[in-house]
Amino acid sequence: MADDPTLRNAIARPGQSQPERLPKELGGHFVDVDERTPASLLGYARSLAGTIPFIGPGNQEQTGGWTAFFDQQAVPEQTKAPMALYDAFLHLYDRGPRAAINRLTGAHLDFFYQRVLGFRPRPARPDLAHAVITLKKGSPAVRVLPWHLLAAGKDATGADRFYAPTTAVIVNTSRVASVRSVFVDQASNGQVRFAPVANSSDGLGGPLPEEAPQWRPFGHRELPAADIGFAIASPILRLKEGTRRITVTLTVDNAAALNASALGRAFEAFLTGEKQWLGPYAVAATLSSSGVLELRIELTGSEPAVADYHVKTHAHAYTTDAPVLQLLLRPGPGLDYGEVSRLRVQKARLSVDVAGVASLTLESDAGTLDPKKAFLPFGPEAAAGSRFLIGCDEALSKSLSRLDLTLQWKGAPVAFATQYAEYSAGFTVNNSAFVASAVFKDRASEHSSVETLFDPSDATRPFVVQLLSNAAPPSPKATGFYVYALSRARTAWGRLLAQKMVLRHPTSQSFLQQPPEARPGFVSLVLARGFLHQAYRQQSVARIVDRLSNSKLPLLQEPYTPTLQSLALSYTAQTAEVAVSSTSADDFAQFDVQFFHVGPFGQMRDHGHQRAAMAFVTDTQVPLVPVYEQRGELLVGLTELAAGDSVSVLCQVAEGSANPDVPAQPPQWFVLCDNYWKRLGAEGVVRDTTNRLLASGVVTFVIPAEATVENTIMPPGYIWLKAATSQDPESTSKMVDVAANAVEVQWVMASEAAAAAHLATALPAGSIVKLSTPIPQVVKVTQPFASFGGSPREDENGLRTRAAERLRHRDRAITPWDYERIVLDAFPSVHRVKCIPHARPGAWMTPGHTLIVVVPDLRNRNAPDPLRPKVDADTIVRITDLLRARMPGQARIAVKNPVYQRLRVSCKVRFHTGYEFNFYRGETVRALIRMLSPWAFDASRPLTFGGRVYRSTLLNFIEELPFVDYVTDFTLLTGVDGGTLTAVEYAEPQTPDAILVSDRMHEIGEAVST
Repeated sequence: MADDPTLRNAIARPGQSQPERLPKELGGHFVDVDERTPASLLGYARSLAGTIPFIGPGNQEQTGGWTAFFDQQAVPEQTKAPMALYDAFLHLYDRGPRAAINRLTGAHLDFFYQRVLGFRPRPARPDLAHAVITLKKGSPAVRVLPWHLLAAGKDATGADRFYAPTTAVIVNTSRVASVRSVFVDQASNGQVRFAPVANSSDGLGGPLPEEAPQWRPFGHRELPAADIGFAIASPILRLKEGTRRITVTLTVDNAAALNASALGRAFEAFLTGEKQWLGPYAVAATLSSSGVLELRIELTGSEPAVADYHVKTHAHAYTTDAPVLQLLLRPGPGLDYGEVSRLRVQKARLSVDVAGVASLTLESDAGTLDPKKAFLPFGPEAAAGSRFLIGCDEALSKSLSRLDLTLQWKGAPVAFATQYAEYSAGFTVNNSAFVASAVFKDRASEHSSVETLFDPSDATRPFVVQLLSNAAPPSPKATGFYVYALSRARTAWGRLLAQKMVLRHPTSQSFLQQPPEARPGFVSLVLARGFLHQAYRQQSVARIVDRLSNSKLPLLQEPYTPTLQSLALSYTAQTAEVAVSSTSADDFAQFDVQFFHVGPFGQMRDHGHQRAAMAFVTDTQVPLVPVYEQRGELLVGLTELAAGDSVSVLCQVAEGSANPDVPAQPPQWFVLCDNYWKRLGAEGVVRDTTNRLLASGVVTFVIPAEATVENTIMPPGYIWLKAATSQDPESTSKMVDVAANAVEVQWVMASEAAAAAHLATALPAGSIVKLSTPIPQVVKVTQPFASFGGSPREDENGLRTRAAERLRHRDRAITPWDYERIVLDAFPSVHRVKCIPHARPGAWMTPGHTLIVVVPDLRNRNAPDPLRPKVDADTIVRITDLLRARMPGQARIAVKNPVYQRLRVSCKVRFHTGYEFNFYRGETVRALIRMLSPWAFDASRPLTFGGRVYRSTLLNFIEELPFVDYVTDFTLLTGVDGGTLTAVEYAEPQTPDAILVSDRMHEIGEAVST
């Protein structure tokens, strides 16, 4: 216990309870004018009977006076009648004159309070109910007004009961078709969880328990993890085969604190395939100091083709026909979602690096070629000008930075110099002598070059022809440069310059030809010189003639006919860099890279231009992943509703199911407008009786003009409303039902006498079944839940208590007495209130703050934990609002439930012979709980602050149990929930807001027999 005297006094102070409010001095009979009862008057008469003479028959005075009349044993029969008359007189006097004169003090008090000061008893308050009205299908909206009465059957006296709407309501044919939720699990690195069917036991549609069909509107930690991330759609992702590397390059802000390796591990990749989604694939990441983030994904040659996105095949809601790359956050522990969601994307670019494309369309001058067999690319003669066409629309439809052909020749010699050693070729024949003019068009431009076809050192090896490379162009000394120069010439002056360069080299005139025209989708290779098949025929005849005179001359070897065993294409392509966060319409129209957000219920393309077009979206910067700024979201989808309509939604909650120890905040309401959420202000939420979704009530919305039905981030076909809370979702009540076209109705009270009987119990659910004042369009009226909120007329003691307190505190909260009485008067469900001045939770010497601790009425047997009863969150919020309106403006207030300080007994017990240990150990524990927390079992026992419990008292209590022989090792421990327990000789509250209660379990062991 604290040593400070002020704190000790605060701990000891018990607060104020409901039964203690009315001072006994204000009782109507605290001082009666005539306090004599019939018994006391009879005793008084008996005491005087002997002193009053009694003249009997014959005018003889009887001994003892009238005493004999009061001795019923000795009184003769003829004297009993007068005594009966006297007894009747006493009772009539008690009920008449005495009762009338004794009402004088109470009447004087009532005259002063009611006639002089103007206090009046609070009238009976009619109960309220919620009715749901259904219209005929296709009917226009109707207006239900307060004079449209609803019939609720007959009361106990046979009189009709009617309920009237509390306000005018527009009713239409809309209905709640889908209820979903999103929960950000901060205990699991901000993992986003989702419930596609929020009103179910598991969020996926599981049935709710019949005895308590309740569900968390803002989700909970047991829900499945949601798919959260981003996606990029681009034609560059059409990747049919080969080893494929995809690199996503993003320029991001707010990335300084992130680890690139962890960021890569946080994502997994998926790609659209021909039959299904491909993946998941691992993601590698690098992050530069300037905020350039690279994410890399690799596909092996055995992986299926990456294909265009199709709704029927891949589902989802992407507004694109191009292939899609999804990068989703991995479920489970990893990088914190909050860190990833802070990233903002400025620019995006895609690049692909593909190797080993073998499914090519091949043609020569002779026709189509089969790439699965060895083939002659330049025909059987392979003369100068022979063409070989390689079709690959996948690669050539992109902007290429690299294009390679890997050629594996069949039957080629190691060195062409040896093969053609005896030829008179007119040029130096070696492996580099055979070249071809190459020309092709990619998406960006036309490219042409002259390429060597064989490995310079060994023509039998696979040879890579680099048709397009980021490397520097070849030097003028390189073989075939003159052809390169010619192929690059695009003007008359350029061709003249190229011819001059050609004339410097010993070459055939066949090189002086214009490069071939590029064919869309094909790489054209045109031989610059032939493989000397004609020279072979000419020179071999001459050589045969020469051999007649010189037999030592060798015969010419046959020329090589180019034959390809296999051909593979590789390329690198990239898109233009797209400004994702730009507000320019031109940047938005760039379809090379489309950036999407992936959420739990859909996808949406996000771009700065789209954001700027929405007047209510203030931030045009595009986040990397969807941002969930709130802890929980309730999403309500309504059908048959359009922009400009209004709808009244019933939110039926399980009363008292919110955690009162978690501060409650009003939820923020939004409506979905073209994939962006618009905050609804007072013009959108025109009425809300749910008190922060802590109590059942009706929320009336007016749907703004921007609202849309066709969205992709949520399922289309609905108007979507969203309630979001930044607090722990447990701060709001569990939900029972959400229904559209609800009307709040109030009982039409016939008389005060009828109110007493009617308000004794709630109107059962289903009692209101029709409109008493008909509306043609209405086909059904239902009352889904019982009525609530009614109270009978205030009695005289209630009036006197309220008047006396009002005269003192004057509806202003200044002193602790004021705070406590104001709360108890306004909230009958609160049993006790303790005001702790200059305090806030956990700090007991804080000037300017006031702490209010409330204890519920123990007659409420629905408390989740009877050993720790708590006032519900709705009441705590309403108490806070009530006091803030009556306290000084500079003061600060907090309202909370008590801290329950546990008392636990640890001991060993020996029971008498014949008493089974396990059972009677339980009996001992139950007896201890009843002794330490008697109010949990008997509502008449007080639950109060302060007090002290001695160890010796508890020891004696256990020893006095009839089945206990003796007790050893006895220890009393105490501590608050969540804290450590400390052994003490006696226990008393450690803080002013603490109440001593029994622990849920006590440690009772078996003593060893000596």
